[in-house]
Amino acid sequence: ITLGEGSKGGAKNGRPRYVEPADREAALAAVRYAQQITRSHPEGYLVTGAAGTLLSACDRLRNTVSRAGLVGMVSMHSARYRFAQDRFWMLLEKGYSELQAKKLVVQDLG
Repeated sequence: ITLGEGSKGGAKNGRPRYVEPADREAALAAVRYAQQITRSHPEGYLVTGAAGTLLSACDRLRNTVSRAGLVGMVSMHSARYRFAQDRFWMLLEKGYSELQAKKLVVQDLG
């Protein structure tokens, strides 16, 4: 998956980056579902906020996730941590050294 579009015209620091998901089919299904949702919104965004700004969209997402009970061990931060762990072990299984795997995970996380 290539990450290249965002609030600043690209991924962190404006650089697109490639991330290899552990489960390609599940990742593609999630991206297709997100695209379906964005097509149903006039603005074309997945999440919008009351003020129409990126900050208000982030606040809305954070509040929605919290109301859904995704806190603590199942929070967005925990999901990011789990992604990092899964990605690290997948890279080791592919034959990367620990140092190489750590560097790639750091790159993936931005």
